[in-house]
Amino acid sequence: MFKVQGKCPYLIFKSSRPVDYASRRTLAYWCKGEEMEKYGIHLLALSHVYPVPDQQQRCTKSLTERLTINNVIDVLQLARLCDAPDVYLKCMKLLTNRFRSVEKTEGWKFLQDNDPWLELEILLFMDQADQ
Repeated sequence: MFKVQGKCPYLIFKSSRPVDYASRRTLAYWCKGEEMEKYGIHLLALSHVYPVPDQQQRCTKSLTERLTINNVIDVLQLARLCDAPDVYLKCMKLLTNRFRSVEKTEGWKFLQDNDPWLELEILLFMDQADQ
């Protein structure tokens, strides 16, 4: 079932049955521009759970264009979960180039407290990039 908030739909799943083809296509083409900026992270997760390749490509492009120091940790975690290697690599490069600024953010502090394996992965990537 779709509910519309503004111009962009979001899904409410009342059962465990898969989303039908028409719903997927609607999801893939509904959100653009400002809506993509607002809902891009959520749509990437949905496009991973319910395979919508067009939407996943659009979301990854949108997320990489809007990548900032403040959201890089959140986007990196999502890229790992949603199998988005191009987004993952772009996040790692931004982390490597702007690490001093990123380590002052709330996202980095949260990462240190809750995901030491990802922190180690980032530090190893940075070490390899230096060599």
